[in-house]
Amino acid sequence: MVHIPLRDLAPPDSPRFGGTDPGHARVLAESAAPLPPILVSRCSMRIIDGAHRVLAARLCGYETIAAVYFEGDECDAFMLAVKLNVAQGLPLTVAERKAAALRILRAHPRWSDRAVAAVVGLSDKTVGAVRRRAAAEIPQSTDRVARNGVVHRLDTARGRLRAVELLSADPGATVRAVAHAADISEATVKDARRRLRQGVDPVPDRLRTASADEQVPAKEPATRRYDAVPAMLQRLRRDPSVARTESGRHLLRWLDMPGFDPANRQAAVRNLPDYHVGAVVELARQRAQALLEFARVLEGRGVANRADPPAE
Repeated sequence: MVHIPLRDLAPPDSPRFGGTDPGHARVLAESAAPLPPILVSRCSMRIIDGAHRVLAARLCGYETIAAVYFEGDECDAFMLAVKLNVAQGLPLTVAERKAAALRILRAHPRWSDRAVAAVVGLSDKTVGAVRRRAAAEIPQSTDRVARNGVVHRLDTARGRLRAVELLSADPGATVRAVAHAADISEATVKDARRRLRQGVDPVPDRLRTASADEQVPAKEPATRRYDAVPAMLQRLRRDPSVARTESGRHLLRWLDMPGFDPANRQAAVRNLPDYHVGAVVELARQRAQALLEFARVLEGRGVANRADPPAE
């Protein structure tokens, strides 16, 4: 702690719209308690926290005031001023906190809504609304930096869809290769592939909340969750592990006809490559009622017995 001449102090970069409150400063000046040290930026001598105490000291006729120096740039100094004014002294209004959030978002567009909310004392939803309203003023980013410093991508929905395209085009592609091509993590690729095998949307609902200019295609109804029927059949026909086996050829004939004799369906269930299970389930459901039991057999096949598609 040091004692700084009042004449050396620069005005604060305050988050308050109206600056200092003379009435509050007079209350401090008339108090018998000593004034706590103020916080000052060493590089600019700007008051970060304690503007009312400085005014109170001047009203008391003091020439110096106890202070603690802050080492950091002006942006960090402003954020610290906001955080301190939220936690102590005269509280900032909601409008002042929103204005502070906007300023921080301009300086740190990659910060997550929760990280900014922790500084300004608002909910992350409110900060998100501030971000959306000022989208034209804030540089756009494809990731967010959380409070703990971890970087999270925002466009994993598109990455998941790209991964599905890659896996459909090349079922033997490694997880690492798909992750690199789709610009997502290997864990995300594995999750998208797992969801695809289970016949559910590879993009969870929680990820379909992008802004208007980043919307991913909406989830289709169950009967149209995969590509059109002809395209799915064509992918099955191109796969040698289906087209070049007797059970696979039976399966293709069954799926390409209004109905089929289920006598050999168990063989088809055993020999169908796992990465086609979801598509065949959907195809079977889109066919006549005669195929419904076959689809249920496929769905019931144990996930634990499934293997990754063979490498080409």
